[in-house]
Amino acid sequence: MKIRTPVTTPRSNILDLIVCSIDYGFYDDVLMDAFREMLTWVDDEEIAEYCTLTEEHKKQGYAEEDMEVWGERLEGFRDRYMKN
Repeated sequence: MKIRTPVTTPRSNILDLIVCSIDYGFYDDVLMDAFREMLTWVDDEEIAEYCTLTEEHKKQGYAEEDMEVWGERLEGFRDRYMKN
């Protein structure tokens, strides 16, 4: 039996968790399926917005190349776990 409770975590935080999980080797089907259930769907526009280099990212040492990798990771996640 699944217990359905509303997800109150901001979507960007869930995207952060997906990218970090992949980067640090926690790419596990059970974990990714849980993230999929939290998000339901993520589209190209949301991925592009998430992967836009901001001043805050720059302060943290990220560059445009990092944003491209994040986008690739999220697209791969979507393609594998969010099939229509």
